Amino acid sequence: MPRRVRERKPRRRHEVHRFRDEEEEELSSGEAQLTEEDSSQPTQAVVHSFDQMVELMRDQRASTREHAIRDMSRYLQRLFTPQSLQDCSQTVIENLLSSIKKGQAPEIKKALQCLCLVLATLEEIPSIFHPSIFDVLSVLAIDHRVAAARADILSVVAFVALLSGDPHQLSEVQQLLLGVFNSPVQPNDEALLAAVRGWGLLATQQSHNQLLVSGFPLLPTFSRLLQHQHGAIRSAAGENIALLYEMRWAANTMGSATESPGWHDMMQRVRDLASENNRYISKRNRLEQRVQFRAYCRTVETGFVPSVSFNIQREPVVLDSWRRIKQYDYLTMLLESGMAVHLQHNGWIRNALELEPTFESRITPLTKVEKRRFVSKSSSTSKQRYLERSKSRGSKSIAMTGGRYFVETGLHDGLDDV
Repeated sequence: MPRRVRERKPRRRHEVHRFRDEEEEELSSGEAQLTEEDSSQPTQAVVHSFDQMVELMRDQRASTREHAIRDMSRYLQRLFTPQSLQDCSQTVIENLLSSIKKGQAPEIKKALQCLCLVLATLEEIPSIFHPSIFDVLSVLAIDHRVAAARADILSVVAFVALLSGDPHQLSEVQQLLLGVFNSPVQPNDEALLAAVRGWGLLATQQSHNQLLVSGFPLLPTFSRLLQHQHGAIRSAAGENIALLYEMRWAANTMGSATESPGWHDMMQRVRDLASENNRYISKRNRLEQRVQFRAYCRTVETGFVPSVSFNIQREPVVLDSWRRIKQYDYLTMLLESGMAVHLQHNGWIRNALELEPTFESRITPLTKVEKRRFVSKSSSTSKQRYLERSKSRGSKSIAMTGGRYFVETGLHDGLDDV
């Protein structure tokens, strides 16, 4: 038997107005109550100035410190202002080191990123903190109980050593990273990846003679890491191998390398990864791995190095060596979105990547005729740009899925069968 639905009688006009008046009174009282509650809540999380960020970084509450550190990182990512840190750099670094030593994993991660941005903005390590930063980070890199925080600390330790430029500190950090490789206890994948990447970053600051002593004896270790189940670790180990052999080809000492024990086994592993067709790996990851290891293989066999090119505010940037590519990737990993600003104005980063000392924008206003040629779809300039984009669309899509833009033609040969 169907259920009867009770019909509701429509309200009369005066009843509707009465209910509306009651709702408006409730809403107005609720808004007033909400305003009073909001005014009574603490406003430490809302940062309005740079001085407030510095002051709130020493607050007793962890959430307030995290918000202040996050706001400081965003500020330094958007603007390159060394003058804002000149008077308070000591206080900022002390607060960040305190958060790194006493905070939890989320706060440590934010503090480490902010510390990298502060040191990169200053373009040096203040002399008063030169030993203390290294001592604090090196101890935590060994003894920290959280694996993710330990991996972040290892990454920042390598960056601090690179920024200091001290050969003694570089060797100490390399020994610290080698301890992760040769640890009797299997290290965490994140810590192992940070150690492999950090060792490769510091290797870019060494000469060929130094790498003959400290780098090439590690080739069996990197060859073993090529069989690791983590794809990022395999790629980092392959990039370190390519970096070592790039320097060896530049020094014309490649003849003795092919005669070293284990060279053929290592090359066979690199070739296998360059043509791997494992169906348990996603198509995107498989394509990226093929592109990367084909470049590594060509560097080891012939000394060829692919180049990476992009534009920063109409300034063409070309990275044509594994040393510069590795430094750029590492700094981008630490500075994240702030890398674009620092790449334009930071003298230390531009010097490390062998760019011009300063960058001045060459943007000039267009005339009406030039603007019409550029904007109009029927102009010859616009049609030519459309044809050029159409021709390069296929190669760009392959390069994007591979992970990098390699300028040299022929690098993607053989990808049609993927």
